[in-house]
Amino acid sequence: MPLPNRKTNRLGVNRGFTLLEVLIASMILFLFITMASQAFSQSAQTSRKAERAVKVAAMVPLLVETIRGQIMAVDTPQNVGGEGQMLEVQYHWQATLIHRKPPAARFDPSAMEFKTYEDRFNLWSVEVVVSIGTYQRSWLYEEISWFK
Repeated sequence: MPLPNRKTNRLGVNRGFTLLEVLIASMILFLFITMASQAFSQSAQTSRKAERAVKVAAMVPLLVETIRGQIMAVDTPQNVGGEGQMLEVQYHWQATLIHRKPPAARFDPSAMEFKTYEDRFNLWSVEVVVSIGTYQRSWLYEEISWFK
């Protein structure tokens, strides 16, 4: 007995799908494949961006310590900068002196007067630019240094 809704030839043999049915089924299949591949591609791209952002964010504390050490090594107050690479992360930084101030005056009981000090505290504005490949991020923060 032939299947319902299927055309049969005069011998009663099922002729299969028509060309139009095959084309419609193929178009639906290709549409779903295209949508799935685009979703996968966007997901992979987002994952790569997130991975780079995490790598950069993880390096920031190490970079801040490195920059702090280089700023503390400066003897004279002047604008300083540098660059380098840690693991896959490239960075460069620039520090600009904002303020230079002395410690607070202290009362000296033996001299019965307030003792003032020379300027020894430096407040810096530090700009750091970090990059991995084409991803780039910059931060601006303040750092303090002093000398004895």
